[in-house]
Amino acid sequence: MDLVEACANSPTGLALPTIPVAVAYGAAELPELVRQSREYAAALKKAGRPARELALPGEDHFTILEQLAQPSGTLALEVARLADV
Repeated sequence: MDLVEACANSPTGLALPTIPVAVAYGAAELPELVRQSREYAAALKKAGRPARELALPGEDHFTILEQLAQPSGTLALEVARLADV
């Protein structure tokens, strides 16, 4: 992926959403990916958007999706919260 492609696929280049957003990332993730997630969450909050930052202990981009597959997983619960279920 080159810089142009990366910028085209980055949420930081899009209009900030006005709906509540959860920016979730694995706390065991590569430092650069953690930085990008935290930076995006901070940009949302700075713009007054409803945003929540979730650092999931011990997770990385290979394991974090398991949190969606488990009804009691942090991400599954967060999706339910955002959906107001």
